[in-house]
Parts: sequence; C-alpha cells; structure tokens
Amino acid sequence: MTKDYVEAYKWLSLGAAQGNANARGCKAELAGQMTPEQIAKGARLAREFNPISAPNSGTSPAKPNETGRELIEIRAKAENGDAQAQFNLGDRYRTGEGVAKDAPEAVKWYRKAAEQGYARGQCALGTCYANGVGLPKDDAEAVTWYRKAAEQGLRRRSSTSALAISQVRE
Repeated sequence: MTKDYVEAYKWLSLGAAQGNANARGCKAELAGQMTPEQIAKGARLAREFNPISAPNSGTSPAKPNETGRELIEIRAKAENGDAQAQFNLGDRYRTGEGVAKDAPEAVKWYRKAAEQGYARGQCALGTCYANGVGLPKDDAEAVTWYRKAAEQGLRRRSSTSALAISQVRE
C-alpha cells in the first residue's frame, strides 16, 4: 500500500471542517510532510468533495458557513489571547483553510501561542524556522523552540520535528 498524502489531507480537511479537533491536529502534522502543491491539491479535493457521488463514504462536508463561523470564533479567541486558538489560526494561515494562505501571518500567530508556552505553537514555530516558512531559515532558533516544546513533554509521531525534538531531549 502506498502513502497518498494528498488523499489523506483531503479526508482530514473534511473532518477538521466538521469540528473534529483530532483531524485538525493530524492534518497540521501531515501538512508538515507535504509540499505546498500537495497541500493545495488536497484542500481543493476537499472543497470539491461531493458525498452524493461517493456512496458509503460515511462523511459529508461541512456546510460552507460552518467553516466561516468557526474561523470567526477562532480569530476572536486568538485576538483575546487564547494560545490554542492562536495556534489554530496559525495553522489556517499556513494551509490556507478558510483564509488566504499567508506564511508570515501563520508565523505571527504561532509565535503568539509559543510565547505563551503553548507546546504545539512552539513546535510549529520551530518547524517554520527549520524550513524557512514565513521567515528566514534559522536552525538555532528552530532548536530553541523545539527544545521548549520538548521540555513540556511534547512528542510528535510522524513529522520532521520528531527527530529534532528527540535530539534536543538528549
């Protein structure tokens, strides 16, 4: 069986659009292993998904306004200092889910979450530094943020940050 990241991203996007927090987290982790083109294709496939033409899929897409309402709620919480919402908003800007894709804006929200001690935000910011996404690549800064996340016990299963976190823990 071959890995199909684009198809997985499509299904995780559909689950995330319905409010499934686990799908949202897995989707963010998967996106760290994908190219921007793959992410865009997976997002497009999710938008175009029609459950009527996919019998027995067991999944239906979110109503268009649900994603908009959810985004409004996330933004309001993020602007009021909720670190998890700041992380989630950063993910939205990184992937372009419900907003125009904007890597520097993603970094801004990841940083706000990270500076409050939110481990997933620290890890995401470290990944941005490690890959030069939304800011200049800086391995030393990446390690700094990975270390902060690792000190809180954050463990990543299948991303490039997993190796970095395991190395800074030692």
